[in-house]
Amino acid sequence: MLKKIVINVFLIVSCFVFSGCHTQSEANNKSVDKGYNFNTLTLEGEKVTQHVSKPPEKVLVIGEKNAERLIYFGLEERIESVAYLESNDNKKIKDIPILAKEWPSKESVVTLKPDLIYGISTAFQKDRLGDFSFWNDQHIAIGTTSNYKNGISPANYFSEIKELGDIFNIEKTTTNFIKEQKRNIEKLTKNQQEISADKVMFIASDGRGNYYYYPDEYSLVDDVVCDLGGNYLDLGDQVLTLSHESLMKINPDRIIFTTFMKSASDESGMKWLEDSSLKNVTAIKQNKLLEVNYDDAIRGNENISNLYQEINHFLVENTKEK
Repeated sequence: MLKKIVINVFLIVSCFVFSGCHTQSEANNKSVDKGYNFNTLTLEGEKVTQHVSKPPEKVLVIGEKNAERLIYFGLEERIESVAYLESNDNKKIKDIPILAKEWPSKESVVTLKPDLIYGISTAFQKDRLGDFSFWNDQHIAIGTTSNYKNGISPANYFSEIKELGDIFNIEKTTTNFIKEQKRNIEKLTKNQQEISADKVMFIASDGRGNYYYYPDEYSLVDDVVCDLGGNYLDLGDQVLTLSHESLMKINPDRIIFTTFMKSASDESGMKWLEDSSLKNVTAIKQNKLLEVNYDDAIRGNENISNLYQEINHFLVENTKEK
């Protein structure tokens, strides 16, 4: 009988001990990592999961426009440094340390020890910053923007904003922003004024004297023009280098123009269109030209509905002249 009592007591004590150990183990596991996951895109456009132990506080930003985006959403204090600048006089980021004006070296980033690299997807090539596996092995998460593999579109732009909210745990702010922008866009697309049937061409300059037609996955302009009921000139799915001769042959009715790395002090990039040989191109002859900010047109800034407003005004002005 005594033996039976001793065994029962032992079993009861053991249960308490093991139960306590199990609870302690769970508590320890929770204390080790209270983090969360978010999804982003690789250079190849594939979705990949990243993990952070807490909202990032020491961020390396690749691309000054991405830095502007973080600033817009009140995350300036999280930016440790910025690299890959597109202008020399951006006052919005003047107080942020610059790690490199172009692509930073891996060594400089490792030394910086950020907890997140937030940058344009083209940065994560092996001959630039390296791929995800390298940085994840360093316990550094990655968030990407401007994925040309999946295409630049309003839908993908809003996905980037959602991702930003997921990364920094500000989902309420980004969700409200997305709703507001979509409401503003819907007002323009639902209550369209009379839109002409003019053929609208988009031309992009690299800022070094070269001019291109970009296919639809390279910019937002095609989507915006079509959403507004305009007649976007689709010349195929390849980047085309333009000359005066090719532009005369295409002869668009309206031209939307943008220039990469254009500073505030630069002359209009549309100077190329002032060549005398182009005087009979319909868009130039009728002065139906619109110059837009490169980042607005290509990646989308913190107020995409402004681009819709700007292009909408351009499409409806002088519609009854023809």
